[in-house]
Amino acid sequence: MRLLSRLSLVLTGARGVLASCIAGECPDAVRDAKDAEPSLLQLHHQGKSWCTANGQDPWASGQRVDCCAGLDLCFGEHQNGPSYRCESSCGVGSTPCTPKGQDPFQTSSLVECCSGLEMCMGQYGSSEAFSYRCFEQCPASCTQKGDNVYQTGRHVPCCGGLEECSGDWNMDGQWSHRCFNKCWMGEYHPHFDTTPDYLDIAASARGVRGNDGELSDNYYLVIGDNGGSAGGCDGCCGWQWQVANKMKEYVRNRKAANPRSTLLFILLVGDNFYWTGASPGRFDATWKSVYQELADYPWFVILGNHDFGNDDPDCLCPFFHERARCTAADATAAGCGGAKPYSIANQSYACNQLNADKGGVDGDLRRNFHIPDFTFFYTIPELDFELIGLDYNWYDRHGIGGNGYGPSGGGRGVAKSCGGVERVEDSLARLRDASNKILDERAKAAAWTNYALISHYPDWAQEGINLRHKFLQGMHQEQAAQKRVLNFYGHTHIQQCDRHADEEDPNLCTDILTGGAGGCCGDKPAGFVAVTWNKDGKMTNECFLEKDCTIWEWSLLQDNATRSAAKPTNVRAEGKQEVCHNTVDDPRCPGYAGPLKL
Repeated sequence: MRLLSRLSLVLTGARGVLASCIAGECPDAVRDAKDAEPSLLQLHHQGKSWCTANGQDPWASGQRVDCCAGLDLCFGEHQNGPSYRCESSCGVGSTPCTPKGQDPFQTSSLVECCSGLEMCMGQYGSSEAFSYRCFEQCPASCTQKGDNVYQTGRHVPCCGGLEECSGDWNMDGQWSHRCFNKCWMGEYHPHFDTTPDYLDIAASARGVRGNDGELSDNYYLVIGDNGGSAGGCDGCCGWQWQVANKMKEYVRNRKAANPRSTLLFILLVGDNFYWTGASPGRFDATWKSVYQELADYPWFVILGNHDFGNDDPDCLCPFFHERARCTAADATAAGCGGAKPYSIANQSYACNQLNADKGGVDGDLRRNFHIPDFTFFYTIPELDFELIGLDYNWYDRHGIGGNGYGPSGGGRGVAKSCGGVERVEDSLARLRDASNKILDERAKAAAWTNYALISHYPDWAQEGINLRHKFLQGMHQEQAAQKRVLNFYGHTHIQQCDRHADEEDPNLCTDILTGGAGGCCGDKPAGFVAVTWNKDGKMTNECFLEKDCTIWEWSLLQDNATRSAAKPTNVRAEGKQEVCHNTVDDPRCPGYAGPLKL
């Protein structure tokens, strides 16, 4: 009977019974076991409580029973493997530590994990409470940002605040699930400063603020598809330099003819970095070193399809790769909107070409290269002028990076970064929607007389949509008749006047293709556009001064033997008009041959 009682006690493992027994208060079974030999129960009755005797396992009863007085708790190698014993002193190889799978706090104080193990918190066994165990490597209790929820071989939910996002992250048809703050762009919220002329461009303008001169002394330049140096095709760098040099020459000549001549800023309509966007370090070789003194003026820039490429893959999915974030709390920070932010909603950013204070690359070197957001506006009240930058790259969503998402595609890295093409195209659609919203808002405001619209695509490349017409349609008819709106774009690599649509001045070119800045691909005619203000305070383009003087009709007069160093000539090809002096294809200019496509 006594043996059966002892076995019953061990098998039931009644937690807390032995440790709490006090003489005279124990159950019968414990009273009977009290005098049993230590090899069975490994306990010793000392005073009024039970304790574990010398050489015995303090967990033999199923619950820890403290070592008797004068004994230490020691861990070491024993007959049944590594375990604890109560010893008079812990010898070599018997250092106290917690073995694999055990709780380092089971003694009520911390006993460090044994060598090669780490302390891991989690929910163990059937308990929902969190506790510690010692393991070679801590099993994940949740999946961290950017990690696969099945990376351990079993599903581990995303950590708090993260969503499980499915994607083809390697563009190999193998879909998996990763954890991120959000899985899709959602409504896009541009963040930029709407403070009129926060760069104080008007301070140097002629004919305003008491500055001497006339409004016609002021002008700006427009180019597109320019960024061939240090990343484009063979010959692209030389062609870009030729047009850049012609721009510098134009500025010098205009100044020489009129000492008050003042260049205010330069507009750039996309494909700023061939072939696949701006990698860190490109701003020097592709922009500042090429344009030299022109880089000292403010540039206002939007992106083209080549700019969203493998060298800048995170632009369209910043919610996966966030570098900068704008919220209501920091809406007035320089990168998020300054004194008058356009938006205070949450928006993340991860694009190399955006302003440096928005996560863009190359720091102070590119401080005059302004992309405050993918779509934005900038006003100069003294010139009765507003610039509106728009992003409609959704219309060329299959040509991102130049040639899309195939095995050698310039946009394949973008698709990988976004977890698939569908998410790339969705983000582009959100930028399109934000651009439409700004265009509509600014049309309804109709606060200024002069407007310059910059985007990347001609009408034919965006489902026949003419942005100038769309903008004016958003105004009251009486207001629209008073506006001077010029529409600039590129994508096709030539200079061309597409439309004369101003009712007041039928000779004015209103829709100008200006993709001939030399970045790609040796196409002619190449060049740039110059725009000034007339005596009535309205913009007029200096390149297209007469109806017949367009870059549509151009002539390239050269001898094949002198292709690399064409000589100027005054001979005009029969039936052709000389192009305007803003292009490098003008036979009156020393570099008239322009970028030669060999």
